[in-house]
Amino acid sequence: MKIDLAKIDAQIKRLEEVRRIASDPDLLSLLETVVVTNGVNGTSLHRPSENPPVGQQQRTDPLSKLQKGTKVHAIAECALKQEKPFSGYDITKIMTEEGYQFPNGKTPTGVAVSDVLRLALLKKGIVRIHRAGKGKGPTLFERIQ
Repeated sequence: MKIDLAKIDAQIKRLEEVRRIASDPDLLSLLETVVVTNGVNGTSLHRPSENPPVGQQQRTDPLSKLQKGTKVHAIAECALKQEKPFSGYDITKIMTEEGYQFPNGKTPTGVAVSDVLRLALLKKGIVRIHRAGKGKGPTLFERIQ
């Protein structure tokens, strides 16, 4: 039997890159907002071993699905405290008033928070859309639990 060492080295290099990404909370947060988890476009993070068989599924803390210390986790915590429907702009205002400092970026903060709500927290079952945005009216979300 012949072992292809170049192939092994390539796999090691890929795994080292995965480890680097996994150890950086900012990269993980970014990855959560852009990865498609339903298999669209050939991308899937489905891990069958993490999903118990139907009937044996237990309700878990929704925040346990998110890495602590990330922007996504902070937004989820704030969203879960809301009793009434809210927009990304509402969450931004509340978090800013509570002392959370958002990084400066090209995208306005309210829009970035709305993207996290729509792209990450909606898919994780933490929030749902109360009213879809239309024109200048932003999308309103509501917590699920």
